[in-house]
Amino acid sequence: MPRLVNSLAAKRKAPQQERSRATVEAIVEAAGQVLTSTGYGRLTTTRVAARAGVSVGTLYQYFGHKDDLIRALGRKKDATFMQAFTATMGQAQAGGGSLALQVQALMSTLLVEKAKEGQLGVAVLDALLEIDGPAAHAHLLESSRGLVVKLLAPHAALLPEDDTERVAETLVYAIDGVVSRWVSRGRGAGALACSENVATLTRLALGCLGV
Repeated sequence: MPRLVNSLAAKRKAPQQERSRATVEAIVEAAGQVLTSTGYGRLTTTRVAARAGVSVGTLYQYFGHKDDLIRALGRKKDATFMQAFTATMGQAQAGGGSLALQVQALMSTLLVEKAKEGQLGVAVLDALLEIDGPAAHAHLLESSRGLVVKLLAPHAALLPEDDTERVAETLVYAIDGVVSRWVSRGRGAGALACSENVATLTRLALGCLGV
């Protein structure tokens, strides 16, 4: 059955024209709204199509299964986060500040983006974990680790260990664990991105780095 599903999904057409891309964007946006309001279990392609204002047939031109909609939401969420994270890192490095200030800027961006995701971010991650297991979140963590390695490279002399890759991995997973806990406890957007939380994550991050 998985092979059949994958085969069918592979035949879905990719949006080429602006109108098609707008249709896909509307469908993905609608999927997020339905997911947030009903949960993954009650999400159906029929409900998403109705919310998007398109026929089910049109939806199936681009998405072969409701899981494809969830994965599209995940890709969109991760791309938005990585774009913001990368931009902040570039600005922090260009500013030439200390490692502590650069880490603080990244922690602030992390919490701001998580706050923006809100309940949709939680719902998407929960659905992806149900569909694809831990691998659903591993890609984002690996991408984040790669950025942290680049951040630490100019400051290698300050680190107590030579294994920058391992230090970066420890940092990413430690921060992700804390933030995930905060989000699961239902902290509001303002509370999540508050200065106290930024300071806490910054201290944790610098502790992981040993500086």
